[in-house]
Amino acid sequence: MDEPTTGLSTQLTNEVAEGIVRINNNGTTIFWVVEENPQQILSFENWVFVMDSGIIKTSKLASEILASPNFRELFLGN
Repeated sequence: MDEPTTGLSTQLTNEVAEGIVRINNNGTTIFWVVEENPQQILSFENWVFVMDSGIIKTSKLASEILASPNFRELFLGN
């Protein structure tokens, strides 16, 4: 899915994310592209692949990326 929560309020983002997690928990693999609100969305995820120009820069548990002191640099390239 490509940015299914873009432009939604925080409440709607949470509702959509929880629905996607339920689908995933029922056995469907989800590939979710996140560019907007990464911190909010990553809290719902298990594993993250950070890509730049189609190349995987890193892959880690979402909790590791969220806790990383260089989160902005790692995930947002800043």
